[in-house]
Amino acid sequence: IYMSLFQRLAFRYIQAITEKPIRTRLVTTCVLTTSANVLSQTVVEQTALANIDWRRLRKVLVASLILSVIRHYQFKLINYLIPPAKAGIFQVLQQVLLDQVVFAPLTNALFFVLMALQNNQDISPEDLEKKLWPTMKMYWRVWPAAKLFSFQFVPVPFRPLFSDFVGFFWAIF
Repeated sequence: IYMSLFQRLAFRYIQAITEKPIRTRLVTTCVLTTSANVLSQTVVEQTALANIDWRRLRKVLVASLILSVIRHYQFKLINYLIPPAKAGIFQVLQQVLLDQVVFAPLTNALFFVLMALQNNQDISPEDLEKKLWPTMKMYWRVWPAAKLFSFQFVPVPFRPLFSDFVGFFWAIF
């Protein structure tokens, strides 16, 4: 049977995410985070490829890989608490609300803590609040719509991948 390249890739991804979910998430995160950071530095910041800040890339990648594992369990918990099989619009809105009100502030705060740790810096609750609130205001311009679309239309196995792709563009800009 003839399968298109897209169908073969989708099948392989489902197989990989089912058999080895953490490893698949880590590989996906590694590829997308590295690509986004390099594009951000070269295209947005107009840094020459030879002058890429590899230390910055490494720090963002380490934080992203840790958060990728956490997000894997976050998706599982959301699906457990509000099962996707029953997901009408009310359930989808509950999933988005849970994700945006509980998990988004926690994972964004953890990102700042991880970055501070890698820079051998302390981060006080006041410093965290100063960084987190502007980030959350920007975050809520993009992510609620992306999560609403994801929870409503994207099949469960592809939701982390969809979020990774949205995150790819988020990280560039």
